Parts: sequence; structure tokens; C-alpha cells
Amino acid sequence: MRPRGRGWWALAIFIGLLVISPDYLRFYKVVGDSDAPAFVTGDLALVHRAAFDLRFPYSGMVLLRLSDPKPGDMVLLQIPDGHLALKRIVAGPGTRIAMKDDHLVINGRELNYRLIADNERLVVKRGRVGSLMEVERGNGRDIVVSYSPGGESVGLHDQEVPAGTFFVLGSNRDLSVDSRSFGPIPRDRILGKVVAKLW
Repeated sequence: MRPRGRGWWALAIFIGLLVISPDYLRFYKVVGDSDAPAFVTGDLALVHRAAFDLRFPYSGMVLLRLSDPKPGDMVLLQIPDGHLALKRIVAGPGTRIAMKDDHLVINGRELNYRLIADNERLVVKRGRVGSLMEVERGNGRDIVVSYSPGGESVGLHDQEVPAGTFFVLGSNRDLSVDSRSFGPIPRDRILGKVVAKLW
């Protein structure tokens, strides 16, 4: 009788995982090129919704805080107008952040940038991007950013990220509406971490 009891528990756990897992791992369709060339319109981003917080399935109620986002993490968040968006974490609470000539300055140190040559640009270009593309290094994993010098990129004056909030940016600095416009995002508006993409 005991083995049968264990079997029923295993079956119940398996069925429970089938029911709740769609809420913890979800695909989101990207609309817009604010993070081009990494993510462009039509891409599918797989989001791990329990990467930072364990929430009660199919609700917003946080059961357990697991970890905080780190610079370089691509996250799903709810922006102030209520819409969902994908943005990259560039700074956490207490970090000083600024932008000088479209380059990020973190705690008084400018990040490293390498210009992408025209022949390499053909390989990485996806979506609408600025006239310059660079590899940004020194703040999490390396990423490709784009902007047009003297273009529409929104600047960023020196500021400290307040407690309980995170500063987010899109890689396409000309097109992205991000913390430069709506300010740092409260921790509870960060809903998950992008772990994969399909295009």
C-alpha cells in the first residue's frame, strides 16, 4: 500500500506542475524595436516569471522573494502606463548613473565601447537601428547598442537610483522609451527574466 501512496503523491505533484508551469514560463511577442538588434518586432521572448519572485499562480501576489535583478538582465516589467515591456537592467538601488555622448557612466566610470565595423554590422543588424552600433562592455554581459549621434536619443543627467528601484534601458537608444523618460522602476513592477528568444 505504501508504494501506491507515493505514486499518488508523485502524480498529484506532476499534475500540479502542469497546471501552474504555464504561469511561470511564458512566451511574449515583441512589439517594437526599442531593444533592436537583440529583440525586434515579431520575436518571441521566453520569460521565467519565477526568476526573482515566486508568485501565487495566475495572480500578482508574491509568496517569496528569491533574488534581485542584476545589471545586464533582460526583464519583463510593467511600465507606468500599465503596458508590459522588455528592458535591460543597467543599474540597481544606490548606483550613480549618467550618460555622456550616448555612453553610460556607472558610479563615475564610463563603460567600454567598441564600434561595430560596417562589414560586421551587416551580420548583427536587425530591425530599425541607429547609424552607429557598438558593443557595450562592463555592466553585466556584453550587449550591442545603437544610436545616431546628435539624433533623438534622450540624454541622462547624473543621478542616484533610489532604494527599491531599478534603472532600465533599451539597447536602441534612439527609439526606446525607458527609465530616461519614466524614471527608475519599482522592484514590484519587475515580473520576470528573459531566458531565451525565438525569431
